[in-house]
Amino acid sequence: MEAMACGLPVIATSTGGPASFINTEHGKQTGWLVNPDDPYSLAAALIESVQNHKLRETVGRNARDYIERMYSWDNISERFTKTYHDILTR
Repeated sequence: MEAMACGLPVIATSTGGPASFINTEHGKQTGWLVNPDDPYSLAAALIESVQNHKLRETVGRNARDYIERMYSWDNISERFTKTYHDILTR
């Protein structure tokens, strides 16, 4: 997430945490998710990210936009407030 916030696209495995915040919006690639324990999948993502400058910039921009929207202080405070409101009104 820190790399994404800096506008850097990430390459991560498609398991655990990264799958919950990379490429979660249809049509807005924010990184490359590769199969775990698959060196060919990792190599393909690395090659594509290095060779396709325009795609890399677009993916990096999408990554930053996503983090700014989803993890801005305004968004976090709204979710925090909503959570408290939901708990207190049960």
